[in-house]
Amino acid sequence: MTTPVGKLRLSRRALLRATAAGAALAASGVGATPAFAAPPRSSSPALVPGDPALADDVRQEFLTAWTAYRRLAWGRDELRPVSGTGAEFFIPGAPLGLTAIESLDTLYLMELDGELDAAIGWIGSSLNFDRNANIHVFETIIRLVGGLLSGYHATGNAMLLTRARDLADRLLPAFTRSQTGAPYRYVNLRTGAVSGSQVPLAEIGSNITEFGYLSQLTGDPKYLNAAKRALRAVYDRRSSLNLVGTTLDVNSGAWTDATSRVDPPVDSFFEYLWDGYQFLGDTELRGWYQTLTNAILQRQAETVNGRLWFKQVNMHSGATVSRYQSELTAFYAGLLGQGGHLSQGESYHSSWAAVLDRHRLPPEAVDYTTLNSLSNEYQLRPEYVDSALFLWLLTGKEVYRDRGLVLWNRQKAHCKVANGYTVVTNMTATPTAKGDLTPGYWYSENMKYFYLLWAAAPRFDYATNYLTTEGNVLRGLNRVTAQLPSATCRVVNRASGRALDVTGQALNDGGAVINWDSHGGANQQWIVTTTAGNSRLTSRHSGKVLEVPQSSTTDGTALVQWTHNGTGTQQWSLQSVGGGYVRLVNRNSGKAADLAGTGNGSAVVQRPINAGLSQHWQLAPL
Repeated sequence: MTTPVGKLRLSRRALLRATAAGAALAASGVGATPAFAAPPRSSSPALVPGDPALADDVRQEFLTAWTAYRRLAWGRDELRPVSGTGAEFFIPGAPLGLTAIESLDTLYLMELDGELDAAIGWIGSSLNFDRNANIHVFETIIRLVGGLLSGYHATGNAMLLTRARDLADRLLPAFTRSQTGAPYRYVNLRTGAVSGSQVPLAEIGSNITEFGYLSQLTGDPKYLNAAKRALRAVYDRRSSLNLVGTTLDVNSGAWTDATSRVDPPVDSFFEYLWDGYQFLGDTELRGWYQTLTNAILQRQAETVNGRLWFKQVNMHSGATVSRYQSELTAFYAGLLGQGGHLSQGESYHSSWAAVLDRHRLPPEAVDYTTLNSLSNEYQLRPEYVDSALFLWLLTGKEVYRDRGLVLWNRQKAHCKVANGYTVVTNMTATPTAKGDLTPGYWYSENMKYFYLLWAAAPRFDYATNYLTTEGNVLRGLNRVTAQLPSATCRVVNRASGRALDVTGQALNDGGAVINWDSHGGANQQWIVTTTAGNSRLTSRHSGKVLEVPQSSTTDGTALVQWTHNGTGTQQWSLQSVGGGYVRLVNRNSGKAADLAGTGNGSAVVQRPINAGLSQHWQLAPL
């Protein structure tokens, strides 16, 4: 058996809605800016309404990790939540704001507009791509270019499009300096020097939607043309069995690994063939996808113990090479359904559900003949829930939301730490042994997929949308106002003129909430979110929620911050009292937020509703 995929933290997966808007290309498929006419639509199933409580749970868990990122690693590529530090993914010592960029459309979908503004502000003031350093072309396109483009799709902020184009221009030499058209693996962002000629297929071919969308937005076909040429370089080198290998030499065009696999590092190559049709309307790419997929189903699909899997074979002979499956390949269930093989897609997802019946979390790889784990790590992978979301959208079957809920609860049980979520190094230990990393893709993918399963998000078009392999939404974001009130605010008392403050910048549960002179600290900043008329106030400093402790209904009970728990004691009705002020009325007690006194450091307490100005609060957006 060959060794499964190693520890390269490749991000993943797409949700491609069957009714996504697409584009009509020129007959040749290259050389023209796409007009973006939709391909034929398929019928949409009736979807059961969302679950607001679960959606709020997802959003609050996201905020726990997001506020930790802002507090501990703002502008860094990724958060290390256990040590409370940050790390770079692309270039040592040169932060590119990966997590901030990956979060843009998730923040938009979750109606966290104040935090979205902060991320865009950092990009505008601090992001710098003029680096004399080599960068990984594939990861940069799907994560940074795609993230900036989805942020532009969400907001229309021209700066984001300008940054995406600047970065794409710096990456283009990887394509244009290749004689075969398949891109080199690395490019220097400043000089354009290229390196890395042995390139896996996912890295060659996962770029046509990001580059195609950029061509559509800018009117310049060079991005689309480069991406299409890269896909052709691989397809034209398929074997007589219509199979492709794993790794290509981009100089000679020779295969350096002739193993045909659906697993990484090939996986998203197939995805983007279909995407090129579904998003861009390129019927030639649809034909390429169908040709290769039919060969995979004929020569690599096999049923073991009643479960569908995909073995690795030699691309020329079809001889079996190995029988294992990477967790990242769970995305293929959704892609099969999208591409017209729905029964196989559903069967394949059921195979992965059987893996979760055996293990706490989806292992990085399994021997599918036994379902035994080949790695006890869990790198916070999103592929299983990605396909669950996609298949739910495609079929309307509740089993897929049920499966998503199983993984959601297990992620909370086994991956959660004080500053959010981290990878697991050994899922068999009790408690699980944890690493120290929240990958950027967790913000872009996992939390978006979970949220969309249950939110009935008004900013997402559930019938017509497109998400990239990294979960970046390039089609289907609705420009609608957030449910009000919704903002990152300073909450100022009318009687005292002082602000709602978490004393001593406390991070612990039970940290006292007081009245203090206004300042610029994050412990006076509150992220206000609203669902069905009930609001939560989450401290931007600690990620914890304003509450009346122990569900008290007693007059004078002092308010505190606490880890979110979904109860009414953390929910507030914001009742207008005129003049731009509101009264904060606790859903559990029916009492209003008030002051024990007007001096600096006075406790904030609950009291029966009255006409006093000390119960009037102004939410001042930051």
